Amino acid sequence: MNGEQQEYNKFPEAPPEEPKAKIVISFSPLELWLLILMILASFSLGANIQKNMIRNPSHLWLREVKHLDKQIIDRISDDDIIHHGDSIEILGDDFRFGEYSNTNSMLPLVDIGSTGIYLKTNESTKLYLGDVISFKTGNKSITHRIVRIKQDGLGFIYVTRGDNNMDDDSYIVRKSNITGVMVGVIW
Repeated sequence: MNGEQQEYNKFPEAPPEEPKAKIVISFSPLELWLLILMILASFSLGANIQKNMIRNPSHLWLREVKHLDKQIIDRISDDDIIHHGDSIEILGDDFRFGEYSNTNSMLPLVDIGSTGIYLKTNESTKLYLGDVISFKTGNKSITHRIVRIKQDGLGFIYVTRGDNNMDDDSYIVRKSNITGVMVGVIW
């Protein structure tokens, strides 16, 4: 607190709220427009997955889905996104960034050189078919899309697959393995 003494209001049971952490990214006007276009493109990949990606043989799992009511899930409130002309500020303390190795498993969405923005998950986070998640298996962290959700006596099992892969992953992914759900990509 740099030697300053924190002042509480009169009611000790109601201390001041902790300020939200924030992400601040600065861009030139051209970079800002390109970023907005890339964000819209990344959301389009997830939100319109059936329409845009059914032609790719690795997405044949979509044909097994009788109806896909996937809409864009608003995981970041509009009130938490602030535009400052040459920068965008996203308020919140539940974000993390992810980088990728050169596996090509999530092309065209992410690959080496891109940075994913993830919202940290917990047991109450709702996950949906089509969500891109990051999960731990052993000492590896993997980012793949949820292609099926099953349930057993222990809870939900999230079947995943890389967008550029032909087969489902062999991992058993439970909520306790999941570290984040993707909300954006910086290329």
